[in-house]
Amino acid sequence: MPSHDTSAVLREYAKRMNMDMAGWDVLRGQAESTKQIASQYGIMVQNTGEGQFVHTVTSLQLIDSNQRIRKVYEMGEDLNVDEVLKDIQTLVDQEDL
Repeated sequence: MPSHDTSAVLREYAKRMNMDMAGWDVLRGQAESTKQIASQYGIMVQNTGEGQFVHTVTSLQLIDSNQRIRKVYEMGEDLNVDEVLKDIQTLVDQEDL
C-alpha cells in the first residue's frame, strides 16, 4: 500500500529478505496501477483490508525487454536456479544482437 510502503519501509523489507540491491529495484506505485500491471502477467492482487495485499504468484517469470513472458518456472524446492541463470544469460545474449 503506497501510504505504508515508504522508501524506509521498502529498504527495511529488502534488508530482511537479504536482497542484493545490485540486482534488485524495489518499487512502489498506486494500488490500482500496480494491480493493473500485475494482471497483464496473470497475477491477481487482492487487498486484505488490513493494509496488506495477497497475490497469486506461485511461479517465477522470465520477461524480456519487450515485456513478453519468455519462460515460467514453478517456484519451490524443485526450482533449478542454475537453469534460471542460464536462461537469463541466453536471453541477455540474444537481446545484445
